Amino acid sequence: MCVHADDDAAIIDGSNYAFTIAAPKGWKLTSTEELPAAFHPADTTFEKSAVVMYVRPGDKRRLGVSNVQEMNGLDLKGIQQQHPDAKSEKVGTVKTALGIEIPLYSFSGGGYSELVAYAEHEKTITVFVVSADTNEQLKAARPAFDAMVASYIAFSTKAEALKNSAAKKKKAQSVGR
Repeated sequence: MCVHADDDAAIIDGSNYAFTIAAPKGWKLTSTEELPAAFHPADTTFEKSAVVMYVRPGDKRRLGVSNVQEMNGLDLKGIQQQHPDAKSEKVGTVKTALGIEIPLYSFSGGGYSELVAYAEHEKTITVFVVSADTNEQLKAARPAFDAMVASYIAFSTKAEALKNSAAKKKKAQSVGR
């Protein structure tokens, strides 16, 4: 489900996930049947833009993955079905609104250019994508992509909150010894 707080931000929630996301300056937020949060430059439409961004949640169990590396491999395998020469390479990290660094991958060789970041949670992985027709367009869109990721705030599930609370208590006990 996607609830637009205004034209530029939304709360996205579903089974095992909930997060907020906002459009960078100069970009518009929309949604499609497949993508709860999709972005395009304000002077065009999502369907006609040479550069688009989107965020999609992925359920680990349903997808048969247990971590970011497996999710990246699954994404690459899907791309290679249409573009056999496509490659993926880890190129760094990007930060979310809470300062959490998440891995950033580059996809190339498929006739387009993409940067993909993955935020891993207990039951899901949130995938952030900027896709462009050319490397130049991708480079020009990088600040907007970074701003989109920097707007991301995930809401913890009850299980994650309990797990984090237990870990903090254990750490506090070990420090106090």
